[in-house]
Formats: sequence, structure tokens, C-alpha cells
Amino acid sequence: MSLLDRVKRFAEDRRAMLLEQLKTDNEVDTTKVQWKGYNSDGLPVVKNGAKTEVADGQGLISNNQNKNMIYDRSGSVEYPRRKELITPRYQKKPLQIERPRAAKKKVGAQIPTSGSEFALAIIKKNVAIDVICIAVIDENNDRNTDTAWAAFREAYPQRRFFLLQPNTNFGVLYVPPAFSSDDRATYQTVSVDPAVSDWYTISGLNNEAPGAQCILFIDQSGSMTINTVLDSYLLFKSKAIERSNKVAVVDNSSEDYIAPFYISDDYFNVANYQSNWPQ
Repeated sequence: MSLLDRVKRFAEDRRAMLLEQLKTDNEVDTTKVQWKGYNSDGLPVVKNGAKTEVADGQGLISNNQNKNMIYDRSGSVEYPRRKELITPRYQKKPLQIERPRAAKKKVGAQIPTSGSEFALAIIKKNVAIDVICIAVIDENNDRNTDTAWAAFREAYPQRRFFLLQPNTNFGVLYVPPAFSSDDRATYQTVSVDPAVSDWYTISGLNNEAPGAQCILFIDQSGSMTINTVLDSYLLFKSKAIERSNKVAVVDNSSEDYIAPFYISDDYFNVANYQSNWPQ
């Protein structure tokens, strides 16, 4: 074989290898799974086909039960990115998402992005303007949440917020001064198992009409899990079911007790809505 033939064969072999590598790189490395919450160790649990698996990855965004997520070959579960406003090349202004309208009343707001970690959030027509928000969290490493709380309150001035701190003796929970002076916000310490606190009565749901809406966040960061307050949670669940409350149960592992209440999905738009109780 001549030197020229050898060079040609080498070039062809290298080209075939590169094409195969490009094909491999372009293959989809992910599959869709359903979010099932966290286990007692605070690790994310997903349903992959007929199997329920514990994933390696940790996310920063709360998800509704059974929401589709991305699961890659390495075993990490990823949270789909929120939709953002885009600016096509042929438009000068961003596309605007239509907001539900009420007579001379603002029912939606775009959250400031300058100096804030939050993106677009809209109150949908089926979410009550004063929906009751309950956050159960023991500590957040004393992380300052002044800006986050100000942005939340600007976006949702009517939402009632109850911050309940279980006594686990782990770390410090930072409560913004503006939260403490807000007449629609309440901070209270609550019990851990085996003692029981009545979250339902604390949040005033017992004074609401049957079927009232509630968003419940339970910290799953590791210093506590749902099992830390399981008896209180089960009492809340039984009372909510008895009075047909619509409850969206959300969680995250990032000790963020404000972001879960930015409802960008309409949890309550199904005619026969069933609360997504994790247990």
C-alpha cells in the first residue's frame, strides 16, 4: 500500500470516528420522570417508569407532586427551567404573558428581577388572591431574606403568610423585620413529634369556608423532614380533608421558605381537584 493510500485510509478512519463521536454527543442523555417528593433522609424521590428511585441530585425549585422532571444517566434529577420572556429578533419589545383581569383590581404582578432571585410569577384566576400560605421550617442558617420578602409582598399584597418554626434546636431562622410588622404575616414556634401543634387552627383555616385554598411548604433540607412534624402534619391533613380544602403541598431542599409561594402554575384549575398529600 502506497503512502498516499495510507494517508487516505487514516483520514477516512478519523472522519468515521468523529462522526460517531458527534452522534453520541447529540444523543439525548435524559429521560422524563415524575417528582414524588423527598424520603425520610431528605433525598429526592422520582418515579422512573414502573420503578420508584432515589436520585442523587438536589434541586432549588419546589415542585408539585407527580410533576415531570428530567433524569439523566448519572442519576441526577433536574428541575425544568421556568419559562421566561423572550425577545424575538424581529420584535423590539418582549412578548407579554396575558394576565387575568378583574374590575379595577390588579391580580397579577411581575416580580422585580434586579437584585432579586425570582423570575416571573402570576396569580392565576383560580388561585384565591388571599390564599393562605403556611411555611413549616426550623432554620435557614440565619440567611437574610429581607429582599425576598419585600419582593413577595409587592407581588402578592393580599396573601396571608404563616411562618411556623419547629423546635429542632438546629441553626437559626431569620425573620425579616418587615415580616414581623406585616398584619397579614404571622410567625409562631410549633412542636416536633411526639408533641402536636394544630397548624389548621393557627392559620385560621377553621374560620374559612369549606373548600378554602392553602399552599403548604414543609422544609426537607435535612435538619428536619416531614417526619419531624408528622403528627402535626397528619392532624392538619385530616382537618383539611374533612372540610374539603384545596391544598398544594410544596417542598424544597434549599431552606427557602418564600420562593415556594410564587405560584407560577395554577394548582387549583382542575374541576375535581385533589390535594397532593405526600403521605
